[in-house]
Amino acid sequence: MKKREFVKFAAPLFVACVMAGCSEQGESKSKQRNIGDAYVKGTLGVAHDLQSDVAVMAIDKAIGSFKMEEGKNPASLQELQQKGYLAKIPDPPPGKKFNYDSGAGTVTVVAK
Repeated sequence: MKKREFVKFAAPLFVACVMAGCSEQGESKSKQRNIGDAYVKGTLGVAHDLQSDVAVMAIDKAIGSFKMEEGKNPASLQELQQKGYLAKIPDPPPGKKFNYDSGAGTVTVVAK
């Protein structure tokens, strides 16, 4: 695991642990549950960020291979799949989509 990925994963865990350890004696269970919910949402966000990074890297690699062999950028991500450069177009994280710029040969993940 790269250092940046580790930090993205460990940071929410650290914050949740610190917050849980700093709670007052009279704190209600619902507040403690909210901290746990925030941690879960934070780790899911990290997982979605990693999913985006992995998907974009796979697509970028396929675009690079296509460009080297075909001498141009693919017209669409579907062309990468049709010509065998990608077995399947990766699924973007929930609430996101891939934005492909065929002129530049770049792909980004954006909100739907």
